[in-house]
Amino acid sequence: MCGRDGCYGAGGFQFRGSTRQAPAPKTITLDQGAYAVAPRPRPDAPFAKGARVFHQKFGYGTVVGVSEDKLEIDFDHSGSKKVMDSFVVPADKAG
Repeated sequence: MCGRDGCYGAGGFQFRGSTRQAPAPKTITLDQGAYAVAPRPRPDAPFAKGARVFHQKFGYGTVVGVSEDKLEIDFDHSGSKKVMDSFVVPADKAG
């Protein structure tokens, strides 16, 4: 159905005489191939289940789960949260 301002049809709204088309999707080609990402070693922060830690915003807590560089921590006053290990320090080293 076409009106004064345009046409309405199965393809959505189109102005009369419009030839605009959607842009073609962008593609990225890597000549060197795929890159492998390995977990980074963290000998300076050995966070294991049961470890006491300190976070600047959430305070003190206990690690209840570890997945690579992500920790699930049960904080004393903030409840359970998932945080990156780089945002916490061992409780005995908190200032």
